[in-house]
Amino acid sequence: MVLKIEGDDGSASGDTQLKLASHEIEADGILYKRDGLNYLVVEEVVADLGITNLNHEDFGPVPGFAIPKPKK
Repeated sequence: MVLKIEGDDGSASGDTQLKLASHEIEADGILYKRDGLNYLVVEEVVADLGITNLNHEDFGPVPGFAIPKPKK
């Protein structure tokens, strides 16, 4: 769960999160682990590699159960 990105503490929204959606990034920040959950506070986005997987050719559909089984 992302708590904060570069001063934008509205983790449910914000231009920064919309810009980074589906992007692979490198970031400096702090990871907190509590009650079995991981929380991430991003201090700075160091590199934005963009969208690195433009389709599902490598991984198939996500989730895998999205393809119905053929009827016999």
